[in-house]
Amino acid sequence: MQLLIVSLFFSFVQADMSAAESYIKKLKSNKSYSIQIKNLQTNELVNWQAEKKMTPASLTKLAILSALKEHYPWDWKFKSYLFGKSAVKGSVLEGGICFKASGDPSLVSEKMWVLVNNLTRKNIKKIRGGVYIDTSIHNDAKKDAGRSQSKSARAYNAPISAASFNWNSVNIYVQPTTMNKKAKVYLDPKSDYFVLTNKIKTVKGRVKNLKHGIHQSRTFKDGKEYLTLSGKIGIENEEELIFRNVSHPVKWFGHNLIAFMKQRGIEVEGEIQEKSCADHKTLLSEIESKDLYLIYRDMMKYSNNFITELLVKSMLTTKGETGSIAKAKEVIEKHLHSLGIKEFQLESVSGLSYQNRFSANDMNLILKDLIKDPNSIELLSTLPLAGLDGTLKSRFEFLGDNESFRAKTGLLSNAVALSGVYDQEKTRYLISMIYNGKSIYRARQEMQEIVKRLRK
Repeated sequence: MQLLIVSLFFSFVQADMSAAESYIKKLKSNKSYSIQIKNLQTNELVNWQAEKKMTPASLTKLAILSALKEHYPWDWKFKSYLFGKSAVKGSVLEGGICFKASGDPSLVSEKMWVLVNNLTRKNIKKIRGGVYIDTSIHNDAKKDAGRSQSKSARAYNAPISAASFNWNSVNIYVQPTTMNKKAKVYLDPKSDYFVLTNKIKTVKGRVKNLKHGIHQSRTFKDGKEYLTLSGKIGIENEEELIFRNVSHPVKWFGHNLIAFMKQRGIEVEGEIQEKSCADHKTLLSEIESKDLYLIYRDMMKYSNNFITELLVKSMLTTKGETGSIAKAKEVIEKHLHSLGIKEFQLESVSGLSYQNRFSANDMNLILKDLIKDPNSIELLSTLPLAGLDGTLKSRFEFLGDNESFRAKTGLLSNAVALSGVYDQEKTRYLISMIYNGKSIYRARQEMQEIVKRLRK
């Protein structure tokens, strides 16, 4: 194995790069890495297996961001609507109400409140005929077929839909009560979607690793999700918050829409159905998504798989086509080829696949693309900032006032990765590192040490 270091300019910069080089060469696990570090001021380059294709985990989202910015207009807003079948008579709306979904990944409780609050100004007190949800803007697939087909109920594994609410996940709050009594459990947001059976018991002392000690089983029938929670919480434990995905996004959306209407004094009679809004042409309410770069920020700062997959699925809808992750992948792959990236493998757009294959050099080409974009400042600001926020909030805390490191992280059980822009006072580096192996937490520390060796 040979490390290539090319120095074109100043020797004092070479010393910084050489310190990183020396450290990499001494690593016992260096054969498990793909690393490239580039000084953009001098073009000095450190390569260690920089062309080796490896599993990048969530660094994949950098590639996705690069493609999304080319496809979505910068001022793009997702627009969602509520339609009636007829005019309001008195305070009653006959024929039901229909939600025309747009694939908005930022539709959360605050937006639902606005959507429903608009109805109150129509003097609607009762809706007869039920709730219709039109998701025809997308195909029927609820997950990226290329991602690992986990059955996990954790929020990272939430299904997607053109009609999605609160990232298709529920917040479960668990509080201890008194010894040997049931714990208190609160679901937020609250609706009739869940039928809860609480078997969590309050026990003596403090239960460690509480999130892993509370178990769930669930079944979906008759339009509702029957959720049973079991396990233990210590009387000395603080309130615990657990995030869990939902099984049926459309029913979840419909039940929460009804719950919000009920809060505003609007009664709904009828069922929740997934159906076209073609027969509902009277516009009653509309909402817009948050700004696109803020959606990108949520996707990148917290490595949100749900937002990534939903943005990708909605790509083609900007051109009037039906949303499809499979077809969107073709567009993404074409874009990456245009950047000079070859022989990569993109199975899961969110990075949830060991079959994804990119190199450190590929990642630096993507970073260069983001930097040269007219909206580069906003794009780079979507990345976690070391020592401050996102997945880097508690890392690289040794950086000084004249330094910053914005980077995307990646983590799977056998892969850890880091790719971003490291700025010193007068020097900017592109840094991409991918490790595949069993010692992922040691590799994270080694990556941190490599960045430390670049400091002047």
